[in-house]
Amino acid sequence: MRFSDKTFFQWFDYSLLAILLVFGLVAVLLTGGSALHLRIVPTLAIGLTILLGILWWGRQRTFAAKTPENPTEWKLLWTLLAIGVTLRLLWWLLIHSQLVLQSDFAVYFNSAEHMAKFWEYRVFEREGLLIAYRPPGTVFLLSLVMMITGIVSWAPVALNLFYFTATGWLLWKTIRPKVTQAAALGALSLFTFWPSDIMFASLPQSENPTLLGIALLMFLATRRQANPRLWEMTTGLLTGLLCLVRNSNLLLTGLWSLVALRSPQPWSKRIVSCTLIALFTFLPILPWTYRNFRMLGSPVLVATNGGENLYSANNDVTDGGWDPTVSGVRIYLPDELKMDRIAKQLAIDWIRTHPLKFLKLAVNKLRILMSDDNQGPYDTLERGIGYTGPGLLAAQLIANFWWLLLWGLVLTSLRYYSLWRDDPDAYIMLALATIPSLLFLIFQSQSRYHVPMVPPLLFLAAYTLSFRSRSQDPR
Repeated sequence: MRFSDKTFFQWFDYSLLAILLVFGLVAVLLTGGSALHLRIVPTLAIGLTILLGILWWGRQRTFAAKTPENPTEWKLLWTLLAIGVTLRLLWWLLIHSQLVLQSDFAVYFNSAEHMAKFWEYRVFEREGLLIAYRPPGTVFLLSLVMMITGIVSWAPVALNLFYFTATGWLLWKTIRPKVTQAAALGALSLFTFWPSDIMFASLPQSENPTLLGIALLMFLATRRQANPRLWEMTTGLLTGLLCLVRNSNLLLTGLWSLVALRSPQPWSKRIVSCTLIALFTFLPILPWTYRNFRMLGSPVLVATNGGENLYSANNDVTDGGWDPTVSGVRIYLPDELKMDRIAKQLAIDWIRTHPLKFLKLAVNKLRILMSDDNQGPYDTLERGIGYTGPGLLAAQLIANFWWLLLWGLVLTSLRYYSLWRDDPDAYIMLALATIPSLLFLIFQSQSRYHVPMVPPLLFLAAYTLSFRSRSQDPR
C-alpha cells in the first residue's frame, strides 16, 4: 500500500478500537447492577470496581506463543460440543411443557408451519397474513426441518442444536490457528456455557442462524489469502443469504468492501473486488426482491418492517427500545407498504426536528444494547413460562456474570492490542464486532441484538486466554 492508504486504515483501525472500547466500558460499568435493578450510582460503583479488577488482572499477564496442534485436541473439541448440545437439550426438556411462544418466536413458528404445509411464505402477524413484513430466512430454514420432522414443538430446538454444533466447530477452526490450545479451548468453553444461548436454543429465532453465518464469515476471512477471488464470491453470497435472515446484515457488505480496499494490490483490482462482493451479495437477495415486487407491486428489497423499527425507536415517547405503545403505525396494516412508507417519513421528520433528542436516544440505545445479556432468562423464563420467582434472578445473575467475563477478557486483549495489531484478521474481527452493531444506535435496540457480536468477541478474548501469569514467564 501507499503511505496515504496505510495512514487512512491505521486511523480507521484506531476508530474501531475506540468504538469497541466504548461498547466494553458500557457493558462493564452497567451490567453489574442491571440484574439487581440498582440505581445508577451503585451500579456505576460496582462497575468501576469490576473495571479496576480487570485492569489489575491484565497487568499480571504476559503473552504466550501459539502452540502446535495435536491429535487430542479433537477429542476435547467434540467433548465440549457434546456438553453444549446436552445442556441445550436439557433446558428445553425442563421448560418445553410450559413454554408459550411469544412475539417474534410465535411468528417464526407459525409462519414456518404455514410454509411447510402450503409451500408459500406468509408472516403471521395479529393484523393478518402479511407478504414481506419480516425477512424470510429464519422461516425458510425452520420449515425445511418441519418438512422432515413434521409440525412438532421440538423442531426449533433440533435446528438450534445443529446451529450450535456447526458454529462451535467453525469458531475452533478460526481461533485455534492464532493462539494456544488452552486459549482456544477456553474460548470454545465460553461459547459452550453461554447461559442465554443455552436458554435461547428452545426458541425459533434469527439469532442462532446469524451466529452460524458470522462464524462461517470469520472462518472464510482468515483463509482469504489462499484464493482471494473465491473469498470475494463466497463471502458476498453468504452475506446476501444472511440479509434474508436479518436486514441489518446488509451492513456487512460495506465491511467486506473495506477489507478488499485495504488489500495490497492496485486500486483497479480493489474496485473489481468490491464490485464482485456487492454483486454476489445481491445475487440471493434480488430473486426475493422480485417476488416482493410481483406480490406487492413495489420492489421491497427484503422486508417491510424497517420503517416501523425506525419510527418505534425515534419519537417523543420511546426510550429507544421495544415498546408496544409507540408502534401506532400498525394501524395501516395489512397495507404493509403504506405502513413502511409512513413510518419512515415520520421517523425522518422527527430526527430532523429533534436532533438533540435523537442523540440522547442513541446513548440510551447503547445502554439497552450492552448493559446485560438477559435475553435468555427473559424470553424463556419470564415471558416463555411466566416464571418470576427467585430462579429468574439467579438466571439473570449467571447470564450477566458470563457477559462481564467475556468483556473482561476482551478489554484485557485491547490493553495488549500491540501484540495482535499486525494481524489483519484481528481487525476484521474488530470490525465485525463494531460496525453492524452501530445500526442499533439508530434503529430499535434490544439486548439480544448484540448476539452477533459474540463470535468476533470470542476471537479477541482468545488472545487474553493465551496470556500467562508474569510469574510463570521464563523470561
